[in-house]
Amino acid sequence: YIMTEENLAIGTDEDGDGLNIKLEQEIATDPLLADTDGDGLPDGIEHKAFSNPLIRDSDSDGLIDGFEDKNLNGRVDFDETSPIELDTDKDKLCDGQCRIRLPNGKTIYKGEDENLNGEVDTDETDPRNKDSNDDGITDYEEYVQCLSKEGTDC
Repeated sequence: YIMTEENLAIGTDEDGDGLNIKLEQEIATDPLLADTDGDGLPDGIEHKAFSNPLIRDSDSDGLIDGFEDKNLNGRVDFDETSPIELDTDKDKLCDGQCRIRLPNGKTIYKGEDENLNGEVDTDETDPRNKDSNDDGITDYEEYVQCLSKEGTDC
């Protein structure tokens, strides 16, 4: 037995998200709602994976955390992007759609999953592979080269 002045919320998890009520209070999640931010990932998974259970898009890349962690296990698997890294493949293009500064100083909105559906569509680059077409030039470099040639389908 543990003797304390305050009641301990040991083992009490009213919403089944893997967090006891005391921890839910500490991190300000809803103790009666398994997914406080509505992104598809239970609060407990987000807390353990270091994503934010109060924000649907923890890394601000435009993709909802539950789209990035498709199997909702709190790990980045081979067919997923990271819900806590803006740019999973580190090619200077965010996983979803973000504001980026080009070498000429111009700021634009661009990313790899332009329609934010969590899938790699035919007109998009792969946010898990910095060189989606395996030609030795990163996706970002190809995009900048296209813009410098005043391409219209960049």
